[in-house]
Amino acid sequence: MAIDNDTDILKGVALFSGLTDEQLKIVAFSSERVIFKADQFLYRKGDKATATFVILSGTAELVSGSDKKNASNIAVLPGAFAGETSVLTDSPRRVSLRAVDDVTALKISRDLLLRLAEEFPEIGIKMFNMLENRLNQTLGELGNIQKQLEKKYV
Repeated sequence: MAIDNDTDILKGVALFSGLTDEQLKIVAFSSERVIFKADQFLYRKGDKATATFVILSGTAELVSGSDKKNASNIAVLPGAFAGETSVLTDSPRRVSLRAVDDVTALKISRDLLLRLAEEFPEIGIKMFNMLENRLNQTLGELGNIQKQLEKKYV
């Protein structure tokens, strides 16, 4: 049964780890199962972030560059949770997500994600911690850039 396979994959997603099987079934049942063909975009840089995706099968890639020469692509494999930061911060997409081959994913809308956080406080806490970690990582990267600029121009 597809819902059981979906819940097995959701168990491996950090945001949903610790939920009961019944709660995971609610997440899986409330999500939209979507299929993307190879080279099709799940979302594009600059798009309004209305949903996040859990990759069920196939491979996608995060594409940060606008041309192949300057592209810095990162593989997104089954079990990965993609696009959550933009969804949670209600900000435009910072990168594109493209299917490398045929991809099946669970599409979790922003509204559903926020409802889940209300109904299951452990998800809300994990969302907060995830955003805190991303912010700390970004601040660390900015600090490194600042140090490099200071060395170059001071």
